[in-house]
Amino acid sequence: MIKKVFPETKYEKEALLKAFLLFFLSIETLLSIIFFLYYKNKITELKNEIFLEMKNYSYTFEGNKFKVDILENVNDKSFYQLYEDKNSLYIIVPIPGVKNEGLKIEYPIKEFQKKVLKIRKQ
Repeated sequence: MIKKVFPETKYEKEALLKAFLLFFLSIETLLSIIFFLYYKNKITELKNEIFLEMKNYSYTFEGNKFKVDILENVNDKSFYQLYEDKNSLYIIVPIPGVKNEGLKIEYPIKEFQKKVLKIRKQ
């Protein structure tokens, strides 16, 4: 004779329910952590990609994807490092022969946010 698959007593049902809840909650927690880390990794990759594009742009100045401005008193900032403010992502590039000034190459934050939104949808 085949035994029934479903538990018969109250204690068996409770044990089965607790085991499944524990299993599914732990899987859900692990999946949430994995998706969060994946999202953070994609944002970091996007920032690195934009940084490399700006760095390459600083050598040729070809195209109109970036805005260029001259900054004074750049002694407190590092060159070729990605910065972020409320309006843009930018890097500061040294001007040969000039000590206190640098070129600020900007990427609009709205364009960056559009790309982040695509990553979220993905």
